[in-house]
Amino acid sequence: MDHDPRFDHAELSLALKEVEALTDPAETHGLICGFICSGSGLQDRLWLASILGTEETEDVANTAFGFYLLELYELTYTQLQGFQFDFQPLLPAETDPISLRVSALSHW
Repeated sequence: MDHDPRFDHAELSLALKEVEALTDPAETHGLICGFICSGSGLQDRLWLASILGTEETEDVANTAFGFYLLELYELTYTQLQGFQFDFQPLLPAETDPISLRVSALSHW
């Protein structure tokens, strides 16, 4: 995605670990993209259950982390639906080790 400082691979990694999510940042973004491309709208929250590994998402959805993920979902949705062609997968920075970048790409 066009670099948005709010959505950084390392920051998302910390946030996902904090809530003990089942997915890493690249996989999280890949899942979000998959749900969007399969027709999920902005109101559907099944993607959040997939990331957290539970259907009990209300507690997390109303936290700072939940709002952060919702912002990522909305930004990704807008990019995929738009005609600006500014979408890029959320992956580690080019300055990160190549092993981390390759691993993240395989998870995406």
